[in-house]
Amino acid sequence: MPKKVCPQCGVRLSVPSGSTLIKCYKCKSTFPVSDAVAAAAAGSKNAPAIAAGVIILTVIGLIMSMQPVSLMTGSASIWLGVAVAGVGTALAFFLGAPTWVRIVAPIVLVIALVNVLSVEHQMSLRRDNISRTLNR
Repeated sequence: MPKKVCPQCGVRLSVPSGSTLIKCYKCKSTFPVSDAVAAAAAGSKNAPAIAAGVIILTVIGLIMSMQPVSLMTGSASIWLGVAVAGVGTALAFFLGAPTWVRIVAPIVLVIALVNVLSVEHQMSLRRDNISRTLNR
């Protein structure tokens, strides 16, 4: 819960969510809550939903990036998985997700990206192998 300092007596007060005015228990003065503090108090209710959404989105991207590919179909589907994981990571920062989510989401993105780059390298080696075989 966000804190606000009473401008008259200096006491730190908790800001109840959804309130626009705070009353100091010590000096009995009433003063408005700033927009930033009110937004922080209101946003804390959405933190679990944001965290769940971001984690689900990045895990779906990771799973999509680990799908099997062939030389005939190409690798667009696994790159789409990296894009989905990237969108989830960006949302973690834009929506103000909890800190642990902002740490986990980029790690999942890096894992997905390393996996796709590994698959691309293997496909390139396989293409070279087929080219050498056919050029004989």
